[in-house]
Amino acid sequence: MTAETTAPTLADVAREVIGRMAPEELPLVEGLSRLDPDSVRRRLTRHPTPREPLGFGLTEVATLLSPVVWIALDEAARRTVVSAEDGAINGGKALWRRLRRGRRAPLVVPPLTEAQVDQVRARVLELAAARGVAPKDATALADCLGKHLAARTPKLGGVHDDQPTPDA
Repeated sequence: MTAETTAPTLADVAREVIGRMAPEELPLVEGLSRLDPDSVRRRLTRHPTPREPLGFGLTEVATLLSPVVWIALDEAARRTVVSAEDGAINGGKALWRRLRRGRRAPLVVPPLTEAQVDQVRARVLELAAARGVAPKDATALADCLGKHLAARTPKLGGVHDDQPTPDA
């Protein structure tokens, strides 16, 4: 895998994982990718009402994998942003908040540590169970997303997989 110059958006990662696990849900991912991140978060995390805006029945919504992936990635991306904000100086934080008030850019999924990838996997399992996804499917989804995220995890120290080891 070659190094990427920019982090992929949340929608890019969701497209990749959902394309492998539930390609029939790609239109939903495309629709979500056109909305601003806060709107998507509100729509996917609120409790369903009798008038479902996406036109799905409640039983169908409970078994979709896209919301599970999207919510887990959204939480990971936002935790990373909050962590960056906490580490910034006060002036930088104020500027960041001002910039965020304008048109919201898509959330990006930065490279995550192994511990962060494990947290995302655990969250996928938790969300999937809460939404009625079969345990086997939830595990497969968590594994697929975990592998995708781990492939982008920076290797710390030592020789990278793509570099030959010298013979001694």
